[in-house]
Amino acid sequence: DYKNLLKRLPSDAADAIEQKITAREVEVSSFHSIVSRSEHVRSYADSFEGIVDPMNKLVVLNGGMGTFKTTTLRSIYTRYREEEMFPILLTAKRTIAGNFFSEDHEDHYFSGNSERSGLIGVVNTLAQNKHKEDRGRCRVLLIDEIEDLFNHISAGSLGRNFDDRIRVMHVVSRLIQSVDKVVVADAMITQKTLEWLEALMGSSALILTAGASDELSIQ
Repeated sequence: DYKNLLKRLPSDAADAIEQKITAREVEVSSFHSIVSRSEHVRSYADSFEGIVDPMNKLVVLNGGMGTFKTTTLRSIYTRYREEEMFPILLTAKRTIAGNFFSEDHEDHYFSGNSERSGLIGVVNTLAQNKHKEDRGRCRVLLIDEIEDLFNHISAGSLGRNFDDRIRVMHVVSRLIQSVDKVVVADAMITQKTLEWLEALMGSSALILTAGASDELSIQ
């Protein structure tokens, strides 16, 4: 086995192999863990004003199920919509978009409304190069389940070829760089994703981890 193999090798070769394996494990672990410090809060409702504070350009809600992350995103969306900042909610799944607001809501991408005040959208529409004008108006971007979003871009039913996947990642990156604020909700967000977001935003993330909370009412 592995240990017996190392014993049969020269010590310098065995050390080099162990260093390579350790480095690989650290790299792989970084894709599945968070080392950045998070702030534990009783509920996102209690922290709402801090979440929407303009000073916090990048906010991550990484509480588990039952902590009302999506409910909080909906209230954030409603706040910025009223402030005419044309918020966009971006997700990988049509079901998430439909649960956020129904398909007949004027901002839902499926409604076909051209006079919307924000956009509830799915990443597939970016592959079709839709909503370019909407992206230009957006000042606040909300992303629900960002790791699922990346997985869909890399391996889901998106576009016609690999070039479409690359183009969509460029569109998402440019959108993040162009807005004033990004709020991400994902219990499984990784350190690599956090570092990528922080580099694009030029700002450290405010990471909030909430326990179970009373539902936050929509403003």
